[in-house]
Amino acid sequence: MTCLILFGDTSPIRKLYELNGYVLLIGVGYDKNTSLHLTGVRAKYPGKHMVIESSAIQLDGQRIWKSYQTLAVDGEDFSAIGEAFEQTKKVRHVPLGNVVLSMMNQRELVDFAVKWIEKTEHDITMYQSKQAVSICLCKDKMQGNRRLVKSMLPPLLSGRYKADGRFSCNNAGL
Repeated sequence: MTCLILFGDTSPIRKLYELNGYVLLIGVGYDKNTSLHLTGVRAKYPGKHMVIESSAIQLDGQRIWKSYQTLAVDGEDFSAIGEAFEQTKKVRHVPLGNVVLSMMNQRELVDFAVKWIEKTEHDITMYQSKQAVSICLCKDKMQGNRRLVKSMLPPLLSGRYKADGRFSCNNAGL
């Protein structure tokens, strides 16, 4: 099985970063900004892991289904990262017809997003205590404070506490 980091340090996205290039979004939001995938490779966060994905590719003139290992990146936070980056005033917006063009320095965006991810996302695991109450300590992303979370949950329930306050379960049904 091939190990492939599609948007990592061997990708054209990294080359754009190296060249201090720009990103132009034409009528789309940050959820469509492929440059943000590079942040998942560079950011350090708990729970970072590889997954097996498959795609149809052309090989020797034949269309085949190929599986490969790559970094698990869901992109759910790209819009929130974009909103936060907009606050830096480093994005230039220009209307064009019915759309807005948004242009930004890719390196500034990626560096900002890496810090945002490392600060705002934390995988958490909840363990069953002697009283059958699971407890974890996690960071409340919206308020920036620490709090105890208690809940009646099965042992070893793990997931991601997202920046918008949602808990996304990785292993439901355990």
